[in-house]
Amino acid sequence: MTISSRGGTAGSTGTTSTTLTLPTGQSAGDLLFTIIRVGSSATQTWSQSGGTGTWTKQYDAADSAGGYSYTVWWRVMAGGDTAPAFSWTTSTTVVWACGGFFSDAGGTLSIDTWATELDTGTSSNSVTPNPATAAGASEASIILSAARAATETTPASHTYTPPSGWTLPSGGETWIGSANSRWTATAFKLGVSGTVTPGAETLTDTSSGAYFFSVAHALVTETAAAGATPAPLVIPQAAVMQAANW
Repeated sequence: MTISSRGGTAGSTGTTSTTLTLPTGQSAGDLLFTIIRVGSSATQTWSQSGGTGTWTKQYDAADSAGGYSYTVWWRVMAGGDTAPAFSWTTSTTVVWACGGFFSDAGGTLSIDTWATELDTGTSSNSVTPNPATAAGASEASIILSAARAATETTPASHTYTPPSGWTLPSGGETWIGSANSRWTATAFKLGVSGTVTPGAETLTDTSSGAYFFSVAHALVTETAAAGATPAPLVIPQAAVMQAANW
């Protein structure tokens, strides 16, 4: 059995609501995650306001120092599911990122555990996601990050580097390079076991600005498909002959 990435999507459209774009090829059984960040630290009332299939809200927090709020949702997709829409209270800018995962062997994906939610509260160009311990072997580590620049600058471009060994899927991040730049991203590492301790991820821009970060870290496990046939037992011919002559 193997957990694989379906890829990522991201966007920045909306003032009090936004509709996600699902990863290309998404199908029933895929496990999808999203992190949504809005430009206000006021208390938000988050809700799923559209789409077929109910998503689960995992986190809902505000970073008063960073001046933003964010939320993390997930769902194991079912047949007929459509792209979800999410709503919040304050009319403001939004950035979001979404990542999808599936079982190569037709198994069932589920969440093993979540690390403790992380909000830095101080600005920097790097952050180290909190660790999480896998109950099984060959799980997937999913990191969902949001950030806002600490100073009023208008950088031309940015560079995001995920923790060493983690991958940013194509299309899996969004960034608005205006005053107090906004950013979200998903990154993943497959085949993890034991205590998973990511290294630092970094975010820099051409104005040398520091960022406030919020990071969620999930571990995903896989259960074999019902009725899966185990690999046949192969007995070497030499052992068969030895038994026959015993």
